Amino acid sequence: MDKKTFIFIILAIIAFFVFWGFKKEKSYNLKPEEKIESTQESLVKVFADEYGIDKNEVKITIVKEIGDYTRGDFKAGQESGIFLANKRDGQWLIIFSGNTPVPCTGIEKYNFPAEMIPECSGSSVDSQDSSEFMEVSQGNTFSVSLDSNPSTGYSWQAKYDQEYFELVEQKFETSSDLIGAGGKEIFIFKALKLGEKFIDFDYLRTWEKDNVEKSIVYKILIK
Repeated sequence: MDKKTFIFIILAIIAFFVFWGFKKEKSYNLKPEEKIESTQESLVKVFADEYGIDKNEVKITIVKEIGDYTRGDFKAGQESGIFLANKRDGQWLIIFSGNTPVPCTGIEKYNFPAEMIPECSGSSVDSQDSSEFMEVSQGNTFSVSLDSNPSTGYSWQAKYDQEYFELVEQKFETSSDLIGAGGKEIFIFKALKLGEKFIDFDYLRTWEKDNVEKSIVYKILIK
């Protein structure tokens, strides 16, 4: 083996180890992909801390979320009800939780969107929004009938806790044979469990979910 060949082999070996070491070091420096925590996951942690229980004992159902505000149902251990939360400085804060009526005066300073708290008929609730109350027996079906006109592109969307309600049927009954006539959108639910829960109805175009025309909240007492 001549001198030039020997030097070439040595340089090739050195280059191989330098490249392999650089590649190995680079792979060690790769940062794991950061997981973006969902609102639901964040709220589960907040409720677990609030009630001093394990996360597995918390169930959160988000009914409505607008920007840094959210409303939904919760079950934390033996406690359950509705909640209102506000995100501040990147952290979710539980502003209200329980089975009692929403304290409209107490939460006014948080400036919740009107469509999120239609039962607060005072300061900031649109006149088109409203709330209703209904008592039903466990195991029975009940219906909610709402004015609607699908020809405009609008329809009612229901948000509810599937542990407590089963949507049996959703249909539209026109009030006239005329083309484009309005009518009633009818939701038929079955009450599954005892308790007090809310069903939120938003009237919107499905392609404009952030632009709610009006909202109605039904408070359902299942006995």
